[in-house]
Amino acid sequence: MLTKLLLSSIIVLIQISGAYLRYLPFKPYMEQKDIRLLFRRILLWSAIWVFLNAWLLSWSELHMGIYKIIFFFGWLPYFLISMTVIRNQPVQHIFVLGMQCLWAMTLHTLTGMLENFIPEMDGPRIFFVHPVLYLVLFLLSLPWQRRLFLRLLPSPYLFEKNAPRLPIALLPLLIFLSVSFPIADTQGLHSIRIQISRFILPALFFFMYRAMSISSRQVESERQAEQISHLMKQQISTLREHNLLLEKNRQQTSEMSEQLKKEYQQLERLLDAGDADGAMEFILLRGDTLESTSIQPFSPSPIINTALSIYILRARKLGISVSHRINLMPFLGADEHDFSVLLANLLENAINASKEMPPEQRAITITLQHEESRCVMEIANRSDVPLIFDEEGLPCTSRKGHGLGMASLSSFMKKYHAYAKFTQEEGWVRCSMYWEITA
Repeated sequence: MLTKLLLSSIIVLIQISGAYLRYLPFKPYMEQKDIRLLFRRILLWSAIWVFLNAWLLSWSELHMGIYKIIFFFGWLPYFLISMTVIRNQPVQHIFVLGMQCLWAMTLHTLTGMLENFIPEMDGPRIFFVHPVLYLVLFLLSLPWQRRLFLRLLPSPYLFEKNAPRLPIALLPLLIFLSVSFPIADTQGLHSIRIQISRFILPALFFFMYRAMSISSRQVESERQAEQISHLMKQQISTLREHNLLLEKNRQQTSEMSEQLKKEYQQLERLLDAGDADGAMEFILLRGDTLESTSIQPFSPSPIINTALSIYILRARKLGISVSHRINLMPFLGADEHDFSVLLANLLENAINASKEMPPEQRAITITLQHEESRCVMEIANRSDVPLIFDEEGLPCTSRKGHGLGMASLSSFMKKYHAYAKFTQEEGWVRCSMYWEITA
């Protein structure tokens, strides 16, 4: 039984090595707590799996069929563990699994080729020599494997909602199955001809994948260049509007200064005449003049004031009704520049969607509030165009020049650990968002 336990431990180490490679592509996007959780679950299952494997090997008396079944299906629990920790990326998980299986098949094939040079490889000896040689090859090539799998995931462009995601993700796995069926038997060592053919196909696919990955990244670079160009145009347009607002405010200030002189004189005449009611009514009416200034004091932040003023004015020029409830404290728990960029992009999305509605149905509501230790934002607009959501629950589009709002939202969420939710009900699209205010 001790021999079976030792063999089982070696097999489990091979399966842990596969789980480790499958983890690497997701590592840059994972938090430390999720990484620790993943490895705790892997180690816990491995401790159980060692004894289960040992029992299976002992029960089958080292039968080659059972031995291969353990190798072919032992990865499944580890794969499910990864999916429970690294969530909402099933297509990427399938792609990474297929690539890791192809790589494992390549290492198994190289191991089999080396076994051809070892005498007396028939019988029980192969059960120990093969996994030990595999682990040696794995450790020798580990630095190269790390670099390969850390950069394994192709451009996100290939896994977009409108792209043929599943066929792309399944391709490596299907190639793996095609080279695995010929060795799904009870034979221990296959001929060198079969081993070479088994080695060539995965190697060819890796070259094809490399070319596909380079091509997809070029497409992604072009799309990013288009988005940057669109963003620069948007920023230039915003700066122009800001300058126009400032100029308009200067003119309004000059006009109000002249007007105030006349109004003070009129107020003085009313007071001298003892008409207190008339003076009070006159004061209340003059309050409307201050409300008409172009840049409104929505927030203690001048940048946020400017962003809100520009886009509210832009919406009203397009005949869109805008209502707002804004009550922000000086400290937002986020950089005011980051927040103003997010706000500008979301408001532009709302304006673009709302202006497609009939004039009488165009409307936008803006809510920015503090609730205890949270900052809460909701932007809603009228729209009857059905939205398509990605795995993160954010609207997605394939139209050129679009997607900046969601990109800035996703970036803001990651940086400030914010929560956002989109809904579409009864002709209204709502973006609800909150984040904790920490000192």
